[in-house]
Amino acid sequence: MRRPGKTTPPVPTLLPSRGPEREAVDRVLQAARGGRSAALVVLGRPGAGKTTLLEYAMGRSMDLRLARVVGIESEKPLRFAGLHQLLAPFLPRLHRVPVPQRDALGAAFGSVAGVAPDRFFVGLAVLTLLADASADQALLVVIDDAQWLDRASAEVLAFVARRLRVAGVAFLVAVRDSAQHPVFDGLLTLHLGGQPQRHARDLLAAMPRAALNEQTTEGIITQEAGKPLVLVGPSGESTEGGFAEQSLLPKPSPISHRLKQRFPHWVGELAVDTSTLPLAAAEPSSEVGEETVSADRQHIPAALAALTDPDFDTGRRAWQRVDATVGTNDYLVSELAQRAPAEHQEAQRLLMAAQAELTMGAPDQALATLEQVLPQPDDRLGRARALQLRGAIRFAQAQFADAPAVLLCAASEMHLVDLPLEREVLLEALRAGLVAGRFATGNGAQEIALAARSTTMIVQSPTTVTDLLLDGFATRLTKNYTAAVPLLRAAVTRLRVEDLSGDHTRWWMALGCVAARELLDDQAQDALARRWMQADRKQGALGTLPVALGFVAGADLLAGRFAAAEAHLLEAREIAVAKGLPGPGGEAGLGSLLVLAWRGRETAARAAIAECTRQCNQRGLGMGITVAQCALAVLELALGRYEAALACARNVYRDDPPDMGTQVLPDLVEAAARTRDRPTADAALNRLAERAHTAGTHLALGLLARSRALLADDEAEKLYREAIEHLQRSLATGHLARAHLLYGEWLRRQRRRRDARTQLRTAHEMFESMGAESFTQRAQIELRATGERVHHRATDTGNNLTAQETQISRLVAKGESNPQIAAQLFISPHTVEYHLGKVFRKLGVGSRTKLARVLLEQADDGYGHDTDPVTLPSAHAKLTIAALPSNEPRPHRQDSDQGRANQ
Repeated sequence: MRRPGKTTPPVPTLLPSRGPEREAVDRVLQAARGGRSAALVVLGRPGAGKTTLLEYAMGRSMDLRLARVVGIESEKPLRFAGLHQLLAPFLPRLHRVPVPQRDALGAAFGSVAGVAPDRFFVGLAVLTLLADASADQALLVVIDDAQWLDRASAEVLAFVARRLRVAGVAFLVAVRDSAQHPVFDGLLTLHLGGQPQRHARDLLAAMPRAALNEQTTEGIITQEAGKPLVLVGPSGESTEGGFAEQSLLPKPSPISHRLKQRFPHWVGELAVDTSTLPLAAAEPSSEVGEETVSADRQHIPAALAALTDPDFDTGRRAWQRVDATVGTNDYLVSELAQRAPAEHQEAQRLLMAAQAELTMGAPDQALATLEQVLPQPDDRLGRARALQLRGAIRFAQAQFADAPAVLLCAASEMHLVDLPLEREVLLEALRAGLVAGRFATGNGAQEIALAARSTTMIVQSPTTVTDLLLDGFATRLTKNYTAAVPLLRAAVTRLRVEDLSGDHTRWWMALGCVAARELLDDQAQDALARRWMQADRKQGALGTLPVALGFVAGADLLAGRFAAAEAHLLEAREIAVAKGLPGPGGEAGLGSLLVLAWRGRETAARAAIAECTRQCNQRGLGMGITVAQCALAVLELALGRYEAALACARNVYRDDPPDMGTQVLPDLVEAAARTRDRPTADAALNRLAERAHTAGTHLALGLLARSRALLADDEAEKLYREAIEHLQRSLATGHLARAHLLYGEWLRRQRRRRDARTQLRTAHEMFESMGAESFTQRAQIELRATGERVHHRATDTGNNLTAQETQISRLVAKGESNPQIAAQLFISPHTVEYHLGKVFRKLGVGSRTKLARVLLEQADDGYGHDTDPVTLPSAHAKLTIAALPSNEPRPHRQDSDQGRANQ
């Protein structure tokens, strides 16, 4: 697999002073031999010795398998050309790559028809191929002249170099300047300067054909700044007699034949006189420098037109010819007229390309493509689409405050032109407005909702998902909750079966999940989020997958599966970082605040909430401030700090945004009841009662009964029992545990210690099983007050697993193979194997079957344990039945079975 290197000077070595550099290369090679990956980027100006250092590495690695690519300037415009050069020897292994990655790589190389490949999936395919190849023999990847690599190849190779941690792969990259390919930033970098004078003198003396006197030698060393290749060039190709005197030394030194081959002149023969080309700086798009010479400027456009490829930019070529024409020219008028429809088609093509790049999670690339779009002055719809895409890009770039106004402007451009598209953009604007919240500049969610209501009268009946969501949320914001429920419920129902292949449909899933949470429909919330996640995985929609994972984590959190929630959030963060998506990352970043709050990890939670609040203020993410306040309210309740919890929950109650405005109501009632703020408690309870009765789910009715019990006297016990019955039939294990805790606290204050112990013991066991540390301590304090000694459960070994190890373990328990797990988690199968080995050691198991059995046993021993609800049943239903007081009527067997099936 070794390829001929570049022509090198006929000397034993060009590295007389490169001891530290050689040592750095040796360390990278040694790491690969030890089964660890390492990367080194060598920077240096032309002639500094980068290629020679790579040749040294290849000479020192005869025991390693070699893969080499040399950047070729003429191939720089060709996407994935460099990657194809590197991977050609590994393509026979392609069948071992997961299908989505294999298809992406095939599309990149033109062997699979379809849309443009996502570079992230291409990167994963390369990651898998190289890791697989290194399993048999350590691998050295050499990339020379990386400045000439096409950008797509450079991005993929940099992505792989950062992620091959446990495979034996050494990466050596030579590039002139990091600014030419900043994608390699972040990797270990070695800067090559010139040779010190002593070593430069030794290098010149070693050249067999050099016959230079001391004065001439010193002149060459001073003039060429110690660059090895330049030092070798003039001396190595001089005549036997050399330069007699330093005064005869050319200034600058002549370019050697080898340097001419190394840096060929790119300008070929032209059909026109190009002596005026220095004046090309007058052309706005020219990349030529400012220096110019005097010339007849009328000749410049003609020269530029001759140089412009008519297939590449016929419009510019035509205008250049117009500039060079005196008088009129009918042919040019016709050419410009023909250009108009071509420019329209080109604008449409660029808009589609920008949309595809945005879908694949590359907003910066999408913006660069969009900047090339020049809609015609009379193309109102084209302008609107460009504005729509610009607003979507701003949203994806975390410019949340500006996005709603831009999108609303795009919708107004479509008014009376395309009503369905106008409403689609209004819904997109409304979503952006809900996210921006209080920070929205110009037009926020309320104004956008009013604009949406004005279009509702034109629509005969809302039948599409877009119509249902738009009218539902607009009604919720401008009218009332009750009127919005039928529309939102219909939208959620449609989204559970809707085709998810469209770009906007996937984003509508986010609003569908918000609607489900607003309806307190935990079943729909879980189903929608998981369906969205699975569709995004299958379609490779990495722009939306992190958000889908965030909603799945929210469903896990509600069910008390904290480790599973953390694993999904970790995956979302890794994808966002890999794709360069800005933080705090919507659901993925904000979801971690709620997990920390429910976990009761006070120090970490407060630090994360403070940092998130700072970032949200900077980025204009109002929704983030709301989530932070909700998380803080939960944390303060868990710690028994009710005044602080009341202040946080009241802020959210006042704004009442969809989703969190409803979710916070039970917390506000509890905080207000504990602080004896009866007016606030009554107001929050009344709002919750309206919404719970309208929603009608077990979760809604359970939370309502629990909240009423906090303010009741004679009926408190009946209401607590009602709350437990409803919550048993929901997925909300955490809220069920809190119902047992509050019931136990009430029973203790009624001096019914025996019954109180039963409830508090159940709550304590559930919280401890979930890992809700502060709520566990709160239950423990109450238990001690009843006179009971608290026995801690044996430490669950599963809690020692990291989030990624937990996720891998869950997938193994579902029967997934290592390649399948790798495809889902966007890592290499080798990395899966590495983490799985650590899981086996931690849990003391030796097979996948035993691992699955351990997870099943943990699930059967816990309450809503950190396992996949589809695969492993929850045991909370049977345990909560046993925990009811002796005079409590037990639910029918059918109800408990249904609750277990729902898990």
